[in-house]
Amino acid sequence: MTLYDFCVLLSDSNFGTSLRESQLMFPVIEGIHVLGLAASVGAIVLLDLRLTGLGIRSATPGQIMRQLKPWYLTGFAIMFITGILLFWVEAEKCRSEEHTSELQSHLNLVCRLLLEK
Repeated sequence: MTLYDFCVLLSDSNFGTSLRESQLMFPVIEGIHVLGLAASVGAIVLLDLRLTGLGIRSATPGQIMRQLKPWYLTGFAIMFITGILLFWVEAEKCRSEEHTSELQSHLNLVCRLLLEK
């Protein structure tokens, strides 16, 4: 099964069709995705501000990192789960061969990042 066939399978599934045709579910999923992004990026920005000397100076970067870890990991998990659902809804756009090669390169990058230690 090629990636193109996989996109067709997702797009034509009952779940993909119902998500795509729902007027409420897509905006809700996309909103939750953006909230996950805000939580993750917001936590990382606070740490970056501390590293540049502009943020919380009363704590070490390690202490800040430990306190923010649940926030950025939860945000990443939310983005990952809702990202899969958003892809499932938009899989029909990957049916063209030009998008399939781009999607393949994105999947290869994600796999390499997940497999690295």
